[in-house]
Amino acid sequence: MDEPVCETTQTLLKPSQKRLVKLKGASTMPTLSLSPITFKHAV
Repeated sequence: MDEPVCETTQTLLKPSQKRLVKLKGASTMPTLSLSPITFKHAV
């Protein structure tokens, strides 16, 4: 588990977006499509 990666992702994403990421999923978010690996760690 990469905690620093999660923190970086959360910092870049707004609180409202973080909720959408958890609801819809990282792969569904177009903004997260830039780094699918980072999204998996974030989720």
